[in-house]
Amino acid sequence: MKTYKALLLAVMVAGAATIASEAHAQSNTDRLISINENTGSILDIVTAISNALGSIQGSIDTLASSLSDDLSTVTESSARVESAISGFGPTLNSIVANVQLNAATLNDLSNIMAGMSTDIASIQASLIADGDGGLAQSIDVLTSTVNRNEITTSDRLDAIEAALGRLEAKLDSTPSSVPTVGLTRDSETYEVTTYTYKSQGEKRTISGTAVYELDLTFSCDGPVSIDEVSTDVSSSVLWIIPNPRPQISTPENYLEVERQELYNSRFETSPGFYQVYNRAVDFGLEQLSVGQELNFESRQTDRGTVIDDSTRTAYQHGYTITVDYLGDRSTTCSFGGTDSPGTGSLPKSSSLLLAPSVGGPSTIQTFSVDVTCDDDPVEITGITATVVDGWSPSLAIFSEFELTYLDSNRVVDIGFANDGTLMPYDYPIAFHSEDIRVSGTIASSDDVTILIELDYNTVTGGSCEEK
Repeated sequence: MKTYKALLLAVMVAGAATIASEAHAQSNTDRLISINENTGSILDIVTAISNALGSIQGSIDTLASSLSDDLSTVTESSARVESAISGFGPTLNSIVANVQLNAATLNDLSNIMAGMSTDIASIQASLIADGDGGLAQSIDVLTSTVNRNEITTSDRLDAIEAALGRLEAKLDSTPSSVPTVGLTRDSETYEVTTYTYKSQGEKRTISGTAVYELDLTFSCDGPVSIDEVSTDVSSSVLWIIPNPRPQISTPENYLEVERQELYNSRFETSPGFYQVYNRAVDFGLEQLSVGQELNFESRQTDRGTVIDDSTRTAYQHGYTITVDYLGDRSTTCSFGGTDSPGTGSLPKSSSLLLAPSVGGPSTIQTFSVDVTCDDDPVEITGITATVVDGWSPSLAIFSEFELTYLDSNRVVDIGFANDGTLMPYDYPIAFHSEDIRVSGTIASSDDVTILIELDYNTVTGGSCEEK
């Protein structure tokens, strides 16, 4: 109301200044006529603005009170899941009716604001007609005051409209209810690894760095109440309340559920200083009906601080998402979904030919060659090895052929068959985020050469090469 009084006072002061200015150059009789006309004109406009502001104030108070009652009803119902189910239908119908009424009120308020802008423009044109500098300053004060009031009003309307939108999204006119009989607490987990990002996510390049974005969903075949969403990510840094997220160009990894942060590797706590943000999200038994989903969004970069359970080793980069919920014992829930085409597949097929040097001081000669695939996910679908230059396959029993994962030191032992070819193996051999070593021994007293061909699948744009 302070703004309202200031607006009326500014109009009257500015109007009085105009009346005095125009009356200065007129006769006494003319002055009286002019003052009377101008006063009447300005009084009409002031009255219109007064009525408009009063209407807005009353409408907003009514709307805010109505919305507060609606939200209180919803909060009460959610807090008492079992007892509120039976009376939820009538309450919901009442709220939907209020939502429709509030939407109409918002439209009326928008029309009033538009009318106010027209009145203000008319006052401004009238008062600055004589070019008086003092009047121009008064106009600026008047315009600034009204603009501030309009912005404040607009912000309140935006907040109310957003709340109404959340009501319409969360409340269905015929919702499935969480059963009150046989209710049980359960949870569903989903493991996400670097391989998941690279095989299912969408690859982008930001500031020269490869970035993988992955979207997941959680849904159930029966109505449930979501309790909490968490991860097994452990960190020596306790999570904190952050300032707004830094620019998109920073090497930032994050995980969100319904736009709420579960993890962020680079929250800016002060200019140029970052901390890890890591927490569980409490949903307060919010209902998830059949056909609805929890939406997860995340981003991962190999060169950033990966979303990772720090108790794992480097080659196991990854984490587990857990959703705790209440529902019927027969309800089944699951994770799924991604925006990337070709979900779960490695569409590019290729091969790599290797010819490592073979040598040694004795009849057991060794070979070794390292292969890198730039941390992309790879499935080796077949390996062919041919030894030439006088090697006798009968010596294969004394020879070896194996693959070694360089980060984890895991070994895949394949070996040679009696005919000199590689032993059969149950392909594919899958790996990601680490290099591999192809090595072995060949029993021969002569100089020999070995040719190795790796057939593999990887992501679009990916490739493997000798390191």
